[in-house]
Amino acid sequence: MNPAHVIIAVSAIAVLTILRRNHRRRISSKDFINELPDDILISIITRMRTKDSTRMSILSKRWRNFYKFLPDIEFRCRDLIDCSSKAAQDDSNLMVEAVDRFFSLRSENSKIRYFSFCCCGLSKSHAHHFERWICSLGKLGVEELVLDFRCFTHTSDLPFSFSLVYEMPSLKSLKLDLCYLQPHMEKTQCNSLQIVILHNVFVLAGGLECILSTCLSLHTLSIDSCYFRPKSKLSVSGQNLQLKSLYILDCTCIESIRFCASNLMTFEFKSPITVDFIFEHVPQLQSIFLFVYNIDILPYIFGKLGQDLPQLKSLAFAVAPILKNMCKGPIESNLFSKLKQLDFRFYKYTGVDLISVIPFLQSCPLLQEFHLDVSLCNTILL
Repeated sequence: MNPAHVIIAVSAIAVLTILRRNHRRRISSKDFINELPDDILISIITRMRTKDSTRMSILSKRWRNFYKFLPDIEFRCRDLIDCSSKAAQDDSNLMVEAVDRFFSLRSENSKIRYFSFCCCGLSKSHAHHFERWICSLGKLGVEELVLDFRCFTHTSDLPFSFSLVYEMPSLKSLKLDLCYLQPHMEKTQCNSLQIVILHNVFVLAGGLECILSTCLSLHTLSIDSCYFRPKSKLSVSGQNLQLKSLYILDCTCIESIRFCASNLMTFEFKSPITVDFIFEHVPQLQSIFLFVYNIDILPYIFGKLGQDLPQLKSLAFAVAPILKNMCKGPIESNLFSKLKQLDFRFYKYTGVDLISVIPFLQSCPLLQEFHLDVSLCNTILL
């Protein structure tokens, strides 16, 4: 081989090696993140907690305002103050100032889809701040709102007037936890709200009626561990009521529930006491789940329930404690003529007489599924 050719080949290899090394160095030193468009960067930080995404604003001038465009916001007092301390209620002013500053910096062109506020120590003295936040959320087009006024051992006496809902015309889902729900007497209508969840809420007189009569698009209502005035007689009714699913769980002081809901399809109820159910007009109601700790509900389930709801297709009930002989009297033939799914759950008793279930099964000629749960019973009698 010609020596000149060898020198040329070696030189070419050396040049290519140097070029590759320089290319690798340029790639390794290149800032690919900053070359991403703003929309991609905002999409990345939306998957972070609000606390962490806000901290990203100190990275550079470009990142300074990204958090202002986050569609999902979550404020928690535990991120700013020590909620377990006795001074937490005094320190809640820090939380109020933080939220005030957030809304003052938020652009009206950046929509908020989801807003969650979890803070202890708020009281009636902060009501004007709270109302201003609601108005700001309405302007920013909030669709889902979560308000939790309890952290650790602290509670709040902050009232939530349902009139505030009308300030948020785009709101579709509302969850309230530990506050006082005040009704709004004016007949203002809310066309957007579809889901309402109340947990540990003190429902003042007229509160439930206000929700049902003014929320024209409401299809799901959940009332869990809420407080009503003694011997409350609830009425699930309203003009043009679209409610399809109703959940009432572990609420106190309810004496009776009257139903006049033409679109209601699902009803779940859990209570330590027996409540009178008055089904006046529920032609679409097809699924019921009853969990009552008192055995007094059994005669109703094995008797009048089938007469009140002949269209029922799914029935589930749990009773604790139960008696060995559940069906004490004869059951009407074809009482549940359209029932297709049946679910029995028995708890906390030393014996269950399964033979006594047979008359009830015979009253369900179209039954397709039967589930029996006696896992927490000590003995089973056959």
